[in-house]
Amino acid sequence: MRGMNNVKEMDEGELTTLVQAIHDRRDNLRYDKLKEFRIGDMVSWVHGRGSSKEDYTGEVIKVNLKTIAVKEKGRPWSRWRISPSMLTKIEGDES
Repeated sequence: MRGMNNVKEMDEGELTTLVQAIHDRRDNLRYDKLKEFRIGDMVSWVHGRGSSKEDYTGEVIKVNLKTIAVKEKGRPWSRWRISPSMLTKIEGDES
């Protein structure tokens, strides 16, 4: 991994600064991804692992600070809060 030797030589203050920079960058990436979604957008996502993976679709009902609230298609009582990085917008779907 690039720069690992430098990290091993950092003192506590430098490590704290690095960790904060990483958090800030992740926040920026998340906010950029959040901007892609609007209420009413149709989205898809995958939930589960291994052989129990399932594909889901739904409609964005709210854009929160860190997550997207989605109403599952075909099961309106089923609501999900999902990280925007896990969602894929379904383009051109008017259903």
